[in-house]
Amino acid sequence: MKIYVTASTENIQENLSIFEKILVLLQKQDNSNSNVYLQHLLQDKNYKNGDKDIYSKTLSTVAKSDLLLVDISYPSISIGFLIERAISLNIPVICLCQDKCTKNISTIIKRCKSDSFKILKYNEANIEKIITTELSNFKKRKIKLNVFLEA
Repeated sequence: MKIYVTASTENIQENLSIFEKILVLLQKQDNSNSNVYLQHLLQDKNYKNGDKDIYSKTLSTVAKSDLLLVDISYPSISIGFLIERAISLNIPVICLCQDKCTKNISTIIKRCKSDSFKILKYNEANIEKIITTELSNFKKRKIKLNVFLEA
């Protein structure tokens, strides 16, 4: 399963250990992270994304993902935009928020009404259990295609 894992880049450096845990766990369960920027950042802490086409590449990659897994512990307009994009494409969204940061969750995110959207609180001790439980409950989305042909 292709999972786009992301978070606010403003505070990502201080939380890299959590993302490393998440990515290792995803790999153990035969899932892949489709966020190339996050993969590079975990390999090189000083990595800067200089891609001028990051906007279209990010949206395209999210659109091809089976799930958006996003840490919303720190506010970010771009994260909110990706959440909205995924929901509009019927891509399920799991938002993770550190227990100590729940006051940072924006009202618009808290009030999101979608069957394919959920917010889960976590800490370093329970992140693995939360991810494992959610992914085992998650069923890969199925795309239904209706084709009408005129004679």
